[in-house]
Amino acid sequence: MTRRAVFAFLLAACVGLGVLVFFELSAPAGVPPKDASTIEAAPRSPADAVHQEPPFTMPPLDAFAEVNARPLFSQSRRPAAVAGPNQIGPIDSWLLRGIVIAQGVRAALIEHGRPATLSQVEAGQDVEGWTIVEVQADTVVLENGGVRQELKLFKDASDAGAAAVAPPPAATARRPR
Repeated sequence: MTRRAVFAFLLAACVGLGVLVFFELSAPAGVPPKDASTIEAAPRSPADAVHQEPPFTMPPLDAFAEVNARPLFSQSRRPAAVAGPNQIGPIDSWLLRGIVIAQGVRAALIEHGRPATLSQVEAGQDVEGWTIVEVQADTVVLENGGVRQELKLFKDASDAGAAAVAPPPAATARRPR
């Protein structure tokens, strides 16, 4: 085949495919294709035509009480123990990650629990049985059953030094030109 014949063949194929695409895109959207696989079976009797399935509704949550009693992703399949108002949860592993004081809002970021969860809390909120009493500039005061404890932003001076803001760079002197 010559080069012109190949070119003519490819041109004819492109025009043919373009016409096919044009007719596919210009066909009315509401008309289904006449294919035997898409034709629905006609009802066998008038009673079948009237009978319709009821819409799906979720069962009540009480139906899943056994599932809730045995959590799927717990290795022991027993629910997690919840600390009562008189039980003091382990606060030794809690970390005060940050404090925000702006426009009358005093909030703290506390990392607590296992696995560790980061929570934003304000005074009056409860976290694992502990009530946030006060949020200060570097401390959060917590209370449970009359017992008060403080979480400090920096546990010792070495932590405070590591997180301190670096001083602004000194102005460089200009050399005369």
